[in-house]
Amino acid sequence: MALRASLSSLAGLAVLLALVASVCVAEQLHAGVLVTSSDVQWAHLSGVDTVTIKGVGFRTYGTATCDWDGRWQSTVAYIADDNTIVCESPVIDKNSVPSLPLVAPLSVYFDGDLDTLTSVAPTFTFGTLSSTRIRERERERAK
Repeated sequence: MALRASLSSLAGLAVLLALVASVCVAEQLHAGVLVTSSDVQWAHLSGVDTVTIKGVGFRTYGTATCDWDGRWQSTVAYIADDNTIVCESPVIDKNSVPSLPLVAPLSVYFDGDLDTLTSVAPTFTFGTLSSTRIRERERERAK
């Protein structure tokens, strides 16, 4: 019985230490910023889609830039609150990419400093359909 209690306590301590270590690493790398999700994973090539990024600690910085594959940056991006960044997907010339759909990782960086680059969506997709039309198709399939 005492051995079981000791093992349980030891497992709990290991989980706690892992959690503390992961939080410390995130804060060291990005000064307290943690990105948790984005509301869409796809956008139209014409740049018509709004992408909302959720997380914690965004007000640590003054500005945010959404970056796709290091090639395209949002022309409109702002920190709405400490937990929300809103950016507009960039215009991408379809002749500049080898094929469609284009998969380009989405990241965000702060105050123009690439050292704060944080991954948001490793498989963000661009194509000829808008996110609104894709959502409509998904709803139709779900019926």
